[in-house]
Amino acid sequence: SFSPRVAAVLDNLTTVRAIYDVCENGDLDKALNLLRDHIRKTVLREVRPLATWAEPELQDGSIYFKPDARWDVRKDDCIAVWISLGEPTSLHPLEHDAWVGLYVPENWRKREPFIQALQKHKPKGFIHLHEVEDPGSYAQYRPLWATVPYVRARKKTFDVVAFIADIVRHTKALVALRPKIDKLLQSAKST
Repeated sequence: SFSPRVAAVLDNLTTVRAIYDVCENGDLDKALNLLRDHIRKTVLREVRPLATWAEPELQDGSIYFKPDARWDVRKDDCIAVWISLGEPTSLHPLEHDAWVGLYVPENWRKREPFIQALQKHKPKGFIHLHEVEDPGSYAQYRPLWATVPYVRARKKTFDVVAFIADIVRHTKALVALRPKIDKLLQSAKST
């Protein structure tokens, strides 16, 4: 007798094979790229303060927003609002879903004090790096983030409208932190 999980796979081999094919032939990547572009446009339209920020940077399948040079903490790197669609096929639970977080360069020498100070400004629904035992490999870059699940627990399906609405809501929460982040950066740069 098979375990319930193995039996579920065997009962749904046609679906399992179709999933494998979509992941292997690039269809999923193409769909995520289209979704990412739609999210970028929606966020720029819905999160009004971003209109005055620098042009968003697209890198490694993610979208990065920074207001201006004040968020530059290294010659070649900066703090940024980071939207990532994650890795939907990853096996690590904190990496397979999308997230909206604050990117903080790993090799910035004032990173730890900044991250500590940031904890008291954590928006509702966000996770701080120091709150989780195994934050996943991305935690080295995102000390503060909110997960945006692809599959809703109640519906067990992907709801693109709710997914994008959550990304917009979390982006607004981080953008609203700008004055506090500016103060933390000013304090970090003066020490």
